[in-house]
Amino acid sequence: VTNWIKHPGGQTVLNHYAEQDSTEPVRAFHPNIALVQKYFKTFYIGDLIGDGNKKTTKDDDQALNDEIEQLRQKAIAKVKSIVFTIEIAQQI
Repeated sequence: VTNWIKHPGGQTVLNHYAEQDSTEPVRAFHPNIALVQKYFKTFYIGDLIGDGNKKTTKDDDQALNDEIEQLRQKAIAKVKSIVFTIEIAQQI
């Protein structure tokens, strides 16, 4: 998974969900899971056995989902602001 750390947000997510199931956080960030699953095959090395040392709760997953949604909304607002600025500049 070393190469996966280069993925945006990869290191944070990998460290947070190390040795445990990260299915829900992945689905939260990648709504079109079918699209990204083809890339997962490259990094698959085996199934996790046991619970691992770290555990998350549904509250943890919901908090992560909420944070991801807030980041999406900020990104959308930023893009809209940039587009608006470009449109104004073109009218001058």
